[in-house]
Amino acid sequence: MFAAREFDLSINASVKEGPLMLCSITAPLALRRSCLLLAVCLLVPHIAFAHSAGDDAAVQVLVEKFFDLYQKRDLDGLMGLWSEKSPDFATSRQRFQQTFAANRIQLKSVSIRKADINKDGATVRTIAEVNAEDVKTGKTVNGFGLMNRTFQFLREDGGWKVWQYVASEERLAKALLTAKTEDERKALLAADKDLVSDELVRALLSEGLRLEDRREYSAALSCYAIAWTLAEQLHYLIGIANALKSMAIVHRLQGHYVQALESYERSLKVSRELGDKKGVAIALNSIGRIHGLRGDYAQAVERLEESLKISREMDDKQGIAGVLLNIGDVHKKQGNYAQALEYFRDSLRISREIGDKRIIASALGSIGLIHKSRGNYSQALKNLQEGLKMFVERGDKRGIAIALHDVGYVHDLQGNYPQALENYQDSLRISR
Repeated sequence: MFAAREFDLSINASVKEGPLMLCSITAPLALRRSCLLLAVCLLVPHIAFAHSAGDDAAVQVLVEKFFDLYQKRDLDGLMGLWSEKSPDFATSRQRFQQTFAANRIQLKSVSIRKADINKDGATVRTIAEVNAEDVKTGKTVNGFGLMNRTFQFLREDGGWKVWQYVASEERLAKALLTAKTEDERKALLAADKDLVSDELVRALLSEGLRLEDRREYSAALSCYAIAWTLAEQLHYLIGIANALKSMAIVHRLQGHYVQALESYERSLKVSRELGDKKGVAIALNSIGRIHGLRGDYAQAVERLEESLKISREMDDKQGIAGVLLNIGDVHKKQGNYAQALEYFRDSLRISREIGDKRIIASALGSIGLIHKSRGNYSQALKNLQEGLKMFVERGDKRGIAIALHDVGYVHDLQGNYPQALENYQDSLRISR
């Protein structure tokens, strides 16, 4: 989930890496190659030598050539280093192309931290120091600085090709998740101590979200729990709050509302300690939703109104639109359709002002269900189908499945059974 960054740069500095002063990329090519090879020998004394010295040199040259083309924004040259058989080939090309278009980047230095070369391939971990400017504004772009990246190379047609290029933290996050025991996880973290950082916590949260989207809830919870533990050890409060919030979301999706409330309340406490008003508003909104799902409507409205007040103080229109939608839902569950419709329409108006298609689609669906409850099936179908169209545009499979089910239900109520059956079957197919 980490976008690759590519650059157009001038290079003018060197950094000190452990005991070794690395060569600047402005140094002569032969000297740079010698420095890189020396870096591997000094920094990675445990490297396995079941391969030729020529392999060492070839891999170092490939790393150097990659970053040289990277800085020149030479997309064709860069992708020429890749194996076209790589499953990441097309997506990597697209990411590089997007970054070349958006950024001017200064690569200050690059070094090899670890290398494992064998007869079939090589895994090489690098660290690059990068500065970036937005090509339009000239302002510094966040998300660069010291970047840990891991290459996987393979032998192909008598030479070496790039198979994968990922954030080292992302790679470690996946390894931590697949580790079978706590001792294995500890060993992985001990082997890459320099990667145990806020960035690793964020990588774990991203990996958890990917699993959550695939409905692999147990794996997602494990990933979030690892992120939470590391964030606690690092005293990374934002990471702690986000990990707890993510765990709560999975518990809610599983219908485990008590656990969800517990995690949300802990996340709320951390957000308050941080003085993070947006985080507080989000946590209160989520807590209100859980109370609504449990049928505790008075408590739900109280928490949602708290969230709405904070969102209005910040002029957070997205937050306001989302909370209004949830307050409307509580009124709908109580049969207060007129009040619910008022909240849903306010949410729809604000979300249209800011162009938030997710909330627009949800508000349209909620309005459609009010019309369904009132027996106004024609208007219900109009709103539900409009919301469905937006979910399709966003590629939101969960939203599409829910909207198709709701459309099918209205057809069912109208006696249009073949159409209802088709919608139900489509909803079921997408849900799987």
